[in-house]
Amino acid sequence: MRRITSDTALAFTIPEPAFGPKIAIFGNEMLRCNALAVWVVLFGSLLPITAETFTIRSAPPIGRIEVRYFLTGVFGGYGGFIQDLDKDGAYSIPLQQDRKPAESLKAILYAPSCQFDILSLDLLSNPTRSATV
Repeated sequence: MRRITSDTALAFTIPEPAFGPKIAIFGNEMLRCNALAVWVVLFGSLLPITAETFTIRSAPPIGRIEVRYFLTGVFGGYGGFIQDLDKDGAYSIPLQQDRKPAESLKAILYAPSCQFDILSLDLLSNPTRSATV
């Protein structure tokens, strides 16, 4: 019998025939591995994920555009609207919901005193992620 003690682990006894001295890894090394695994599980999901967007720009400045959109994917369906420009002067539609990517996008664009524009994209087969109206 061999007695194993550590400054951070409890003392316990391991029978020699069951575990050879190179196989039994307990104490500080095991605690480090467990701490790393817990850190990855808890904080790994908090890392920022760059969300893919569909960007709509207005070629001639025509004022405000209203954008109403509908996404479909493994999350089901999700609809929303955008009325404000982002920091780049464009309208950005997020192409994911609940961290799951969208498979299709349908949007209606409207500017006062102008006709409607309709977008319909299959996002899986079409790599286009921007439009100019």
